[in-house]
Amino acid sequence: MQRRSLLVALAVSMIVGCGLIVPLPVSVNFYPIDGPYAQQNPVPVFAATGWLQAGSVGITLRFPNGESIHVDIADSITGTRAANDDMAPIWDRVFGPGFYTARVLGAPGHARGTAIGSMGTQLDVESLGDSGVARDSRGNIFKWGT
Repeated sequence: MQRRSLLVALAVSMIVGCGLIVPLPVSVNFYPIDGPYAQQNPVPVFAATGWLQAGSVGITLRFPNGESIHVDIADSITGTRAANDDMAPIWDRVFGPGFYTARVLGAPGHARGTAIGSMGTQLDVESLGDSGVARDSRGNIFKWGT
């Protein structure tokens, strides 16, 4: 009985201390804010699917041309100035002037990821909680969230 209690306590402490052990499915939408997709009428909304586990997220986005991009957003950049703040203007464009400095920079949960799609498009994604911004190498800027 004592051994079982110890195992249960260990399992609970792992879940609480280390985050989720089992991946949870997530669905997010990417909304074009600027670029070629934002110029279309109607403006498309791209549904992405993925998983959330231990504070990291992996999402897969598919574009109308059939290209698929999977990006892992797991590199926490909390507590330090990001080595590359080139996404700061994207945050400010999407959420308003000064948003990056006031709300994102140094915030817990600020993370980023970059991936190359099946047809060569690069997608840079940053998150803060359950939303964020993204840009691709084809000139599109996105707001995304659950």
